[in-house]
Amino acid sequence: MLDIKTNINLGKPICVIGTADGAYPGKTFISENTFAVFRYDPNNYYKTIYGFRSSTGKELGGIKYTDVMPFKDGLAWVFNENGTPILLNKKGKEVLNSKNALEYGMTKDLKLLEKEKKEYLKNHKSYAKKNKFEDEEVVYAFKNKKKYGLKEQNGTTILPAEYNDIYVNGDIVVIDDAIYSVSGLKPSYEVTISYEDLSVIEVFNNYCDMKNYISKFKKEFEHNLLLVHEEFEKALKAITEKQKRDVTKFFYDADKKVQSEVFKHKKSKK
Repeated sequence: MLDIKTNINLGKPICVIGTADGAYPGKTFISENTFAVFRYDPNNYYKTIYGFRSSTGKELGGIKYTDVMPFKDGLAWVFNENGTPILLNKKGKEVLNSKNALEYGMTKDLKLLEKEKKEYLKNHKSYAKKNKFEDEEVVYAFKNKKKYGLKEQNGTTILPAEYNDIYVNGDIVVIDDAIYSVSGLKPSYEVTISYEDLSVIEVFNNYCDMKNYISKFKKEFEHNLLLVHEEFEKALKAITEKQKRDVTKFFYDADKKVQSEVFKHKKSKK
C-alpha cells in the first residue's frame, strides 16, 4: 500500500508566548512590528520584568520594566520600578518621563498619558512623520474545518490549514503560540513516500511544489510510470518482478504437489 506523509518545518521561532522567557500572552501585546516580552528578574525570581522586541527578535532598550503598553505612533509607555511612566521609542531610547506620574499613579487614567504622548508628537513632527505606521500585511490567515493556514495576498498557499491558530500583525505572524517574522518565515516541506519495503524522502521549499509533486507521483504510480522519481521506479519494478516470480513459483509448487499426489494415487492402485 502506498503511504505518503508530509512534515512542515517552520524553523526556530523568534519567541514563544507564555514561556518563562518569552512573549507576553495575548494578541494585544503585538503592535507596529514589535511585541512585548517578559522574563523573571535574575535578581529576584519572584519578580517579572518586561520589555520589547522587534519583528527580527532584537531587544528594544532591554527587558527591565515593571510594565509596558503597546507601541502606537512609534512610541510606547513603559514603567520603571518606581511606577513612573516613561515614553520609549523604537530604538529603545527613553525620550520622556511623564510629568503626570503622581496623578496617573493615583487615578490610572490613560487619557493623561495619551495627552502627553500627543503633545510630544506635536513637538517632534519629524519623528511623528517617520514613525507613522502603515499596517501593510503581505500575508493573511485563512480557516478551513476549524484549522488555520497562511496565504500570500495573491492567494498562494504558504501553510496549509493544519494549525490551531494563526494571527498576523504587520511583519509578525503567530503560529500556535510561536512568533515568527513574515519576512523570515521560510518553511520547508518534507515528503516521505513508502511502499512495501521502499521509502524515499523529498524536501521542497514551497507548498505548491510539494502538492504538485505528490499529485504527479500518485498519478504516475497508478499507471506504473514513475518519471518523477527514477530510483523509486527501478526499485518498484524490482518488487513487481519479484512478486510475479513469487506468484509463478507458488502455482508451480502447487501444481507440482498435485502431480505428485496423482502419481502416488495411481501407483497405489497398481
